Amino acid sequence: MERQRKELYTPRMKELAESTRVAEYVKVAGKLIPRPLPQDDYDHADGVGSKAKALKRAGYLHGIVLDALRGNLNDLAADDAIPSTASDIIVSPEDDPEFFIHLVEYLAYECRQKGIILTGGDPDFNREAGHVEMFITIHGYRRRKDGVIQENRFRIGDVIVGLDSGGPHCNGFSLIRRYFGEDLSLEFLEPTTDYYDGIMKVNEEVDVHARVNITGTAFLRPRQKLPPRADM
Repeated sequence: MERQRKELYTPRMKELAESTRVAEYVKVAGKLIPRPLPQDDYDHADGVGSKAKALKRAGYLHGIVLDALRGNLNDLAADDAIPSTASDIIVSPEDDPEFFIHLVEYLAYECRQKGIILTGGDPDFNREAGHVEMFITIHGYRRRKDGVIQENRFRIGDVIVGLDSGGPHCNGFSLIRRYFGEDLSLEFLEPTTDYYDGIMKVNEEVDVHARVNITGTAFLRPRQKLPPRADM
């Protein structure tokens, strides 16, 4: 059975990964820029857990990919980092090769849009898993401005600009399901807002002193980002 499953989806997985291999440039805010310098390497991992259960129940598989990928990209934007490659882990309690393929098809499509090379992944069938989960690790590099990596440098008197959330994103779905049940309305299932291109464009055009993504661990993040480079 395991051999049949691999023969079914492994060739397609490889084909989808190869489809993301592009020239030695990445696309940021509509511009092509050279790939990274080794000393500027940057890695990030994020994913979607209990919300994935609700998305699969609603048949919105593309939403699982969008949440897992955008959770990474938004954090990269906060550190002015550019994605280069990605790999994924998909966990499912159901032995359904077509499901794995559909998710990777969506992931390969999104990677092509962002100029990210999909280097590999692990479709994990696990009967003990409570529900579907998807995790993505992105390898990239931090941009330099005038040859220098820009660190956060909050200052007294800085103007704070907040960006609207499109909904709960990927956070708090165990609590949401407890109060609203398993069949959630579409307003709960809106994918994580993609802030990446907009923030990277602003980073290029404006002297932004600092950026903080406050989703997930919420207000702990500004406290973690402030010292020791902040004049506050």
